[in-house]
Amino acid sequence: MKSTDMDLKPAFSDPVMDSTESYRVIMQAMAKPAYAHEFPLEMDVPGKIGAAAGQILLTMADGDTPLWIAPELRDSALDLWIRFHTGCPLVERPEEATFVLATPETALKQLEKLSTGSPEYPDRGATVILVSKMIKADSGPVCSGPGFKEPRRIDFDGASPALWSLIGESRMDYPAGLDWLLVSGQSVAALPRSTKLEDTTCM
Repeated sequence: MKSTDMDLKPAFSDPVMDSTESYRVIMQAMAKPAYAHEFPLEMDVPGKIGAAAGQILLTMADGDTPLWIAPELRDSALDLWIRFHTGCPLVERPEEATFVLATPETALKQLEKLSTGSPEYPDRGATVILVSKMIKADSGPVCSGPGFKEPRRIDFDGASPALWSLIGESRMDYPAGLDWLLVSGQSVAALPRSTKLEDTTCM
């Protein structure tokens, strides 16, 4: 379907209830990190980002949260969909973004450019929505910290020791740092900047 032909109806059939449910799933993911949570609402989202990423943007993005989209994920239909439903400005440089929509390959190349905020203004640190084919439990680095009763492991398709190492380094200046939302299809797993990663180079 061409972007000019898209029928831009409300993305949520019940905007109040659906956005509330999506927000609940996101908050559960942040409160219970390194664990895959499912969005119950199915949704057709243009391009390759999937339903979970789409619902995160619909729920969290607005006119005050610039978004950078990796080139391999960006197309005109997705741009139109995001602008129409969220009013979110799309920026050309990742360092300008509040939200970053990326694949593992692009995240590895752009990670050092992203805003991590500062101890005085930690809220200026970016949130990375990382699109992957699969989120995997019981492999990957050991995660611990707030929200963990006991350490858990998590991994995702396309991860590498180098990327995991950089993800771990992105939280070293906590409370400044980056928040990560791993998405695949209907699933989201959060790695807030408060999460400690161990053994990121031993996989």
